[in-house]
Amino acid sequence: MDEAGIEITLTSVPTQGLEAMRESFLLSSRLEDLSVSPTHVLSYDKGWHLFFNEELIGKIRETAMQFQHQDDKLFKITDILLNYMAKE
Repeated sequence: MDEAGIEITLTSVPTQGLEAMRESFLLSSRLEDLSVSPTHVLSYDKGWHLFFNEELIGKIRETAMQFQHQDDKLFKITDILLNYMAKE
């Protein structure tokens, strides 16, 4: 039996400061495991988020360009995302 869900194919856009793991990839989720808001989509079962807030994306891009070391960059971006989600 097929379960209702979504599949999204994303293509990476080269962005200064951000490294893409793959050029394109597929995200999927069952509908009952999705949370949708005006600013992001969350898949509980797969653990992915898609963010649509223009200010947030700009802040992440700006932050990514400030750090050379991947660990520092990841730590700061994770902090930005967690603070953003706590306010939502």
